[in-house]
Amino acid sequence: MTDTSVTMAAKCLLRNDKPIVIALATNDALGATFENIAALRNRKCFTFVPMSPDDPEKKPNSMICDFTSVKETADTVFA
Repeated sequence: MTDTSVTMAAKCLLRNDKPIVIALATNDALGATFENIAALRNRKCFTFVPMSPDDPEKKPNSMICDFTSVKETADTVFA
């Protein structure tokens, strides 16, 4: 299995106890992947950009982050 540059960077940050900001958009946030998202939210190095339902009527498990808040979230984490 080969790591991508993103996963290698994340591993490096985790090894050095540095924060990671995650901006998530997924069609399965409230479905099968919810457990994984919840586990990351409970770890100290991970910060999520605020999320909300994408389209509750057509995609009940879908969540999307507020991409306009990415900079604000990162500024808060890295301040």
